[in-house]
Amino acid sequence: MPTSTTAADTIKATLPYLQALTDAVVKMVSPTAGLKAQTAMAGVEDGISALAISETAIVSKPIVQRITDDAQMLLTLGASLPLPFPANIILMIASSLFPAAVNAVNLMMQHHAQVPT
Repeated sequence: MPTSTTAADTIKATLPYLQALTDAVVKMVSPTAGLKAQTAMAGVEDGISALAISETAIVSKPIVQRITDDAQMLLTLGASLPLPFPANIILMIASSLFPAAVNAVNLMMQHHAQVPT
């Protein structure tokens, strides 16, 4: 049976790609936009930590939504920039991998009213 730790680990697999994307974005945007990107990345990391200790699907759902919103901001910002190689490839990977991971977690929560820890 999936656990909240399994759900967090599923999304955590995307962290190296999101962090690399964040690093690339920060180099190309204004300091204010860079801070927003770093804050969003921190939100993803904090959300994954919160998801790992959540006890029910009801508690997990808004956490997953916050993680998704922060990651989507990073992906959208990255997509708006002419990223050089390899950052453009990292964006493509993250854009594919992150939604797949979130969909997997949503399916886990959908099939289990309670996600035990």
